[in-house]
Amino acid sequence: MPGRATRGPHGPDIRRSRGGTSVEVVPPAAPLTLTADFPEVALEWMPDGKPNDVDGTWESLTPYLAGGTCKRGRKYELDRFVAGTMTFTLKVDPNRDGVPGRIFDREYAAGIYYGKLRSMKQVRLRVWWEGVWYPVWRGYVVSWGTVVKDGALWVSTVQCRDAFERLERIRLPSSAWALLVQKQNPSAWFRLGESDTNRVTDSSPNGNYGVYDNVTQGVQGLVPNDADGACEWPDNDEAQDMRVTIQNPTLISGYPFTISALVQVRGDTDNGTVIVHAAYVAGSTTQVLQIAVSNATVNGAAGRVVFGVYNGVSFRDITSALIVSDNKPHHIVAVARSASDFAIYIDGSKAEVTVYPGSGSATWPGTFPSGYSIGNLPNDYDSASLNYAMRGVIDEVVFWNAALSADTIAALSFAALDGWSDEQSGARVARFLDAIAWPADLREIEDGISVLQAASWSSGASALSVMQTWADTELGAFFPSPDGKLVWRSRHYPLLDVHATQAQANFGDATSTAPIKYLRDQCALVTDENLVRNPIIASRRNGVTVTVADDELVANETGDRTHSLPQSEDLYDAVIRDRAVWALNRWKREKTRLAGMTVDLRSNIAQLPTLFTLDMGYRINVEQNPDPDTDPISVDQIVESLTHTFAPKQWRIGIEGSPPDPNVGSYLILDDEAAGLLDTGLMAY
Repeated sequence: MPGRATRGPHGPDIRRSRGGTSVEVVPPAAPLTLTADFPEVALEWMPDGKPNDVDGTWESLTPYLAGGTCKRGRKYELDRFVAGTMTFTLKVDPNRDGVPGRIFDREYAAGIYYGKLRSMKQVRLRVWWEGVWYPVWRGYVVSWGTVVKDGALWVSTVQCRDAFERLERIRLPSSAWALLVQKQNPSAWFRLGESDTNRVTDSSPNGNYGVYDNVTQGVQGLVPNDADGACEWPDNDEAQDMRVTIQNPTLISGYPFTISALVQVRGDTDNGTVIVHAAYVAGSTTQVLQIAVSNATVNGAAGRVVFGVYNGVSFRDITSALIVSDNKPHHIVAVARSASDFAIYIDGSKAEVTVYPGSGSATWPGTFPSGYSIGNLPNDYDSASLNYAMRGVIDEVVFWNAALSADTIAALSFAALDGWSDEQSGARVARFLDAIAWPADLREIEDGISVLQAASWSSGASALSVMQTWADTELGAFFPSPDGKLVWRSRHYPLLDVHATQAQANFGDATSTAPIKYLRDQCALVTDENLVRNPIIASRRNGVTVTVADDELVANETGDRTHSLPQSEDLYDAVIRDRAVWALNRWKREKTRLAGMTVDLRSNIAQLPTLFTLDMGYRINVEQNPDPDTDPISVDQIVESLTHTFAPKQWRIGIEGSPPDPNVGSYLILDDEAAGLLDTGLMAY
């Protein structure tokens, strides 16, 4: 097989931290490019890997590498980070390489990689120097290009994008609740939101269906920020004729099972109300499954949740101590782990229950020929004397032929009732990545500062757009790392982390004493009017808008440079003025920006460890000396983008930057040991 695996002969990969980045220390199997003044380059892919694999068998593409370029980052510090890209060219010489020239042609059926040259195959670029592997870029192939003949060579150009490409391809259902329900693979899921038909749709893949009978359809749903509606049972004399019937007699196949529903039960009646009910009457045999809200004769009070099964001989029946008939939304979950192990969960917590006297265990009754009824007794089990119709709203009825865990139920309830509201941005991001099954080993998530309101997105929104909205609120940083991790940083990272508060590398021209030399005429320090932002407008979704300005600067120096910060998802109005004031102090004055700088690696080979551990948000110092008779210009910058251009024995690095916060070291930052002193000047947002 062409190429070679680069997991060395010394057992499993060993990893250590260098500058905050995980690096491998297993040497390459057989160096191709390593010399005294140039590192070993490894361009590799996982032909048998899956998009979600953290690691696997990497095969080398380096023997065929003719050159390429990769880039990560953004232009300005308030821009969103975009998907990083890598493009590289493969050249195969059958005479030199001993393989067919078309091995990277997707249509070449005789090729050893036939059927594997697909999009979303993982690829990575690394360099080996002085005993350490340094990651440069990791992502996914989006196009293998077209293989063309060029003399003796067969040439193809491969296009790649990083983890943001995958996030962009993940499309979301209508809410955090819907996302979690999908993840749990329900047996049936009735959202009860139809308003233009009497047919009930199953939102699971299993194709169940039902019929609305006389209920009020299309009312406001109970899930926060979810456009899907619900159905309502009004309090009137016809209530006994109102139900939703699910036409599947074997919806539940036996123990274990779980049924979940969102309900809002009015408290103006002592009658019992049905949430889910199934019954079968044949002669003297009656079989029943019920989840209901009790009447006044049960445990001395109406409004308790009742969950029971009766198999015609024996039964199991439990009742919650908590009352739910308070006209507020509640998430009700009934779990039967066995014939004698029943539980009720209300709003994410396991309820204290009373076992009905004489209740024991009940083997599964079997099928219910009339199906399952939501909001009332089944039609053939009902009568005018048994008016147990719901008084209120039912939404999102879900069935599982499995027993959900307490942790899963708590997570579902948090999404159903609160929409993940009132949690810090880092916790929100971690929860979201769990929900979309993003590998834990491919993320580096800091605790955020912003406390977020309920998650809100439209059905079909991309995972990337949703996370970037939260990043806009945090005003921190969200980007893929060189080794493929999703990195989430709080906005206090530039104020507190040593990589951002102290220069990690020093650059200069040929006359400078700085250890890293940039190419002549390849350093552009510019005064950019886009860096002046005054006045500042800050706003919150569903909340206030605040404008602050330094009027003296506007009148006498900068003119009007109004800037609207991204609309935030903050939970509280009170922080919006702090957001605006902080941004004004950060950006109200003109500053110098590194528009571009290019470094040749071979000329700076001794500084390779420094160059290859730089990352987004790191501070660097840049000197420029246009006039030898005057002192050089020296500015600190924050790295905003990194570009690597590579070919055999050639490597150049391009860097763009932005000016650091001028108030670093002067902020009062609560709960920080060093910066939390009360005599500090500015209050950090």
